[in-house]
Amino acid sequence: MEGNPLLLAAESVLLRRIQTVYVDGASASGGGTGPALRRLEAELLGRGHVLSPALHAALGTLVPEELAAAHTRLVGLADELLGSHRTHVPLFRRFPHTVPRDTEALYVDRVFAFLLQQPDQPCVLCGEARTVFPVSPCAHLVCRLCWDGSDYEGCPVCHRRIDADDPFLRPVRAIGAAKAPLAGPLRLLRLGTDRAADATVLVDSLLARRTPLSPQDRDDLLTLLPLTPAGRGLLPEEIPVRETKAMVLAALVRAAPDGLPVRKLLAERLTTATDVLRLLAVLSGGDAGLVTPSPFTGPRRPLRRDLLAVLDGLPTPYLVEDVLRHPTAWKRAAEVLHPFERHARHPRAALAFAVLRGTRVDPGIAFGAALLETAAAHPDAVRVDGARIRPATWAGRLEQAVAEGDAGRAAALAAPGGSSCHLSGHQELPRPGPVRRRVPLRRPPARRSGAPQRHSGTDPPRPGAPVRPGHGGLRRADRARATPAAG
Repeated sequence: MEGNPLLLAAESVLLRRIQTVYVDGASASGGGTGPALRRLEAELLGRGHVLSPALHAALGTLVPEELAAAHTRLVGLADELLGSHRTHVPLFRRFPHTVPRDTEALYVDRVFAFLLQQPDQPCVLCGEARTVFPVSPCAHLVCRLCWDGSDYEGCPVCHRRIDADDPFLRPVRAIGAAKAPLAGPLRLLRLGTDRAADATVLVDSLLARRTPLSPQDRDDLLTLLPLTPAGRGLLPEEIPVRETKAMVLAALVRAAPDGLPVRKLLAERLTTATDVLRLLAVLSGGDAGLVTPSPFTGPRRPLRRDLLAVLDGLPTPYLVEDVLRHPTAWKRAAEVLHPFERHARHPRAALAFAVLRGTRVDPGIAFGAALLETAAAHPDAVRVDGARIRPATWAGRLEQAVAEGDAGRAAALAAPGGSSCHLSGHQELPRPGPVRRRVPLRRPPARRSGAPQRHSGTDPPRPGAPVRPGHGGLRRADRARATPAAG
């Protein structure tokens, strides 16, 4: 354990979250550590912790040197839980070689200091917080439902002989009794057997959260990740929170600098352009939520190629839309990704950055001709506007079709699914709301009694009649989009 700070940090997280302690080197040959173990119990009790029978037995099998190391480690972990990051100075400087002669009295005083302030403490046998009693003479805490001392001659924890007349200690009035340094119930420490299995359960629960993790949860996740299958790239099928996914992928990229083990994982898990941006932000030491702007650091060349390949594989309309959603961050990211450097390898990614930057396109050079060719292949995502390439929104394409009098194209765009594209098995339908809000609806004039009936601009056109450009045609296309055809 000593010399392995990563494992020690993981044990600190496991102790804080599930009150579990792991004892290495326990054997049946240990012994002679009664006073030293008693002193360790007293120090842990002063920090609000008691030992379960299994943990007490495991610590009792350690040789004095191993118990001294376990004492230093456990007390240090308990101090860290209390927020004490100062240098630990043991009460007895040469512990465990020199200990007070009467450790029993010191431990019993601390037990009663807790019980007299809060009787409901966790039983070391069942773990339930209820009224417990200290066994005589060792003062281990048990409840009467688990053990009443009537038919057993020893303590259920340390197996010491008990008082035949009264198996429990009784408090007596004393002067200068020890005070409990902590308020609240004691925490029962249990013996752990498999660090990796316990860490896996905690990591899986954090990855399954459907809300962003707190800073403490994020630190715990990164600490336990190397002990779990997720730390080897075996992630669950779904990580609901994209910030958490970016943080885990960044940890895997850092653990494999060459990028080869995680290249396939990036292609599978990064399903939007914003996912790529979050990963770049975390790798640069920034915020996965993209709330706080931060400078980007240049990724290694293999990783840069992989990220551009991920962008190039996304549906072009969604790629352009996602890039324009965070324009400032993507412009800074483009400075380290260099999307125009090898534009022939990822033409759609280069097209999205050309739209973002408003790059002037010159058809007389190879780069400009390639951008125009890619733009022509994706009219649902971009349009050429003079020397620049602009985003083609659904509302803009519908307005243009109506203005040009192209009823067929307008109806196709306004129909359900008329301009949708698929992404990860889902279909997103365009909404006519932006167009409808831009069209002022005018009430037709009231028809006078006896006057011939005239069709208003909002009435359906006669069969075969052309759709005239203007607001009336736009409303008809809008209504055709919102109302499904009969049958």
